[in-house]
Amino acid sequence: SDTIRYYDKAGLLPHLKRSANGYRYFDQTDLNDLRTIQCFRDIGVSVEEIADIMQKDNDDVQADVKARQAAVALQRRRLEQQRDQIDLALLMIDIKNDHYNAVLSGQTHHTVAGQQAITDYVCQRANPLAVDAVRQQLGVLFDQQSRGEPLDSVRIDHIIEQIQPRFQDAVATVTQWVTNF
Repeated sequence: SDTIRYYDKAGLLPHLKRSANGYRYFDQTDLNDLRTIQCFRDIGVSVEEIADIMQKDNDDVQADVKARQAAVALQRRRLEQQRDQIDLALLMIDIKNDHYNAVLSGQTHHTVAGQQAITDYVCQRANPLAVDAVRQQLGVLFDQQSRGEPLDSVRIDHIIEQIQPRFQDAVATVTQWVTNF
């Protein structure tokens, strides 16, 4: 009941009717609106964004559906960005764990910690037709790194070009990590 009161005050229930004594009463439209609100909240759409959507002119069904579709698409992009940030953080943890395991096992030669984790991460984000080439180029970079040679920036740029646009910044960050090891 507090939640419904909050939604009503926030303008999420524009069609809600009240009885003469002030009690809210819900018809099928209101129940549908509550289901819609709950769906949007479940995927992380803010109350303010839902209010904007719910206050659209419901007589124009096409416009209403397009507004809801745009809100869902926006939230999908936000969630994908959050997932990308989490994936990047998990990769860094994997790299650190590989490094710590190498130290604990007494490895003293210069290797890039987390080579497999980095390769998997980058190849999962490569354009499908470029995965083999990216894997090969990463191998060359790791070999250069293990020999203490400066990394080939042209090769790094070429790898980044093979990555799906949405992931290019994250992969650039990963290649920067490799150069700093």
